[in-house]
Amino acid sequence: MSEDVTDPRAGAWAATVEDMAATADAYDDAGWDTYEVEPGDTTLLATEDAERADLDVVVTGSDYETITDLIEDGVSFTEYEVLTATEAGTVYVVVVMEDPDREVALLFAGMYGEDDAAEAADAAAERGEFVVHLRGLEEEPVEFVYEDPGLFAGED
Repeated sequence: MSEDVTDPRAGAWAATVEDMAATADAYDDAGWDTYEVEPGDTTLLATEDAERADLDVVVTGSDYETITDLIEDGVSFTEYEVLTATEAGTVYVVVVMEDPDREVALLFAGMYGEDDAAEAADAAAERGEFVVHLRGLEEEPVEFVYEDPGLFAGED
């Protein structure tokens, strides 16, 4: 995501990316292999009938290849952590996907409107899951399913 100094979200987004880097450094210091993905765009997708409540994250071609290579190599992201902050009506997230057996962590950031986040979290709670799609342009998305959709709702 390019930084626009006239947009008040620019500082919060820069802080989110810095938090992602600091979190990755902590994993590196603990001996883990870490992969950071800074998206080109994030879109929260929700429908009123709770059929879908997902986060679509567009990544670069090289990041997409890294993600798919990890999965093809047998990395299994079985644990996750979602770090959130809310500022000026926008939710900023850093998601950490972990394969504790292989000590591999995949981190990505995102942002979306706070009102949309609450609606999507409610819809996802009804459905029992929240799905994040990491995708390259014109590529099939890699999906990660989260059983606690409230983690993406932001701060109360």
